[in-house]
Amino acid sequence: MESSLACIITILYLYARTKYVVKRDDVGAKGHADFTFYPLFITDTAFIIELKKDDTLDNAIAQIKEKEYFSHFKNFKGEKLLIGIVYDTDTKKHSIKIEELK
Repeated sequence: MESSLACIITILYLYARTKYVVKRDDVGAKGHADFTFYPLFITDTAFIIELKKDDTLDNAIAQIKEKEYFSHFKNFKGEKLLIGIVYDTDTKKHSIKIEELK
């Protein structure tokens, strides 16, 4: 479920908060990203996480691109990663896809 995935990301947030400003339901150009990790240093990696339930990893990544969630990353010099995480309710498994924004 999206809420259980959100819990996992929240744990990640607790660990990452020394290096990132983390925003949940962050407003992008055309919608809200589930999680956006803004590095404290512009040369570090910035990333966006889109969570889906019973969907495809390609759809999760496509949503980030279509909704332009990455619009706030213009000033960052490090890698910019798009991350899709999908939970399958039938198999009870999570899948992940990471793509670098060029």
